[in-house]
Amino acid sequence: MNTPPRMLAAGLLLFSLTAAAVPAVAQEPITPPEEGDPVIVYTHKFKPAEFEAGKKLVIEGFSDAIVDHGHDRLTFFMVDEHATEVVVVSVFPDEATMKDWQAAGVRHEVLEKLEPMRRQPLIFQTFTLESLHTTMDNGQ
Repeated sequence: MNTPPRMLAAGLLLFSLTAAAVPAVAQEPITPPEEGDPVIVYTHKFKPAEFEAGKKLVIEGFSDAIVDHGHDRLTFFMVDEHATEVVVVSVFPDEATMKDWQAAGVRHEVLEKLEPMRRQPLIFQTFTLESLHTTMDNGQ
């Protein structure tokens, strides 16, 4: 499957910012991802009339589901209002955690609610973090 250049550029930008990112739901400082960590990119393409409700459900629904599920991960929620898309990038600490999330009932509950709002099926892509580079000082 070819990955659109826009998606790759967005992913690279996200990973370069990871060290300074603090997720809204984080209780503790998150450890930056490491080379070899599994990454999943989910693209939700909504019907225009359903975009706002879908965006809210993706961000709030999955944020709550991640907390309820209990595994650590770094997740970015990106929005393209003109294309009525929400892209979610999740970086997992290992394969087992990623597979456990994929099978989680709380995840599937949110997906079921989103299904009628989408204009096409969920796009699901898996990657391996090859390299992480940042030039940020982070106050050190």
